[in-house]
Amino acid sequence: MASLRKRGKYYYIRFVKMIDGVNNEKSKSLGITKKDEAKEACQLLEEMEERGEINPFSDSFDPQKILEEQSYKNEPVPVHTVREAADYFYRLKSHLSDKTIRNDSKNRSSKRGAYERAVEHFISLNDIADLPVKHVGLYHFEKVIFKPNIKSATRHFYYRQLRVFWNTLRDREIVTENYFKTLKKDLPGQKIKHAS
Repeated sequence: MASLRKRGKYYYIRFVKMIDGVNNEKSKSLGITKKDEAKEACQLLEEMEERGEINPFSDSFDPQKILEEQSYKNEPVPVHTVREAADYFYRLKSHLSDKTIRNDSKNRSSKRGAYERAVEHFISLNDIADLPVKHVGLYHFEKVIFKPNIKSATRHFYYRQLRVFWNTLRDREIVTENYFKTLKKDLPGQKIKHAS
């Protein structure tokens, strides 16, 4: 059971639980000053506790962090076109930019650079920068991955990089289709290099 208390200008949430006949209490600041917002936060946290999603009696319980994560989940991602989806994806992968492979103004890393090379090739070959991302079809990926006269390793490179790009968009519910199970069936096997 949760309740609200105000200390100074901030609202605190207080959880009470009977353990072995003894009332245990845990109070934590919500970091909220408005009563209506505090009531909503209290209700949300209480529901999450009832569903077993949080344990307010653990030492790591941080209601402010939980509320921030919940508001982030509910916030729509402003992605409509393939170009916006690519830029959003690059922002998510920006933590990979420690080691550069080229001296250019974008300061790309080898991993992020690989994603960018594959995604930018995907966009330019299909000429779909302004296409709504939800209109991307299987044939757009096939045009890149099964392009004539490229090596098996190159096909697998495009497949891997574009799969990460597309699955990232799927994880964030920007798109729903999963084309990569179908594409994998048609991929040629990769040659394995043996040490001599």
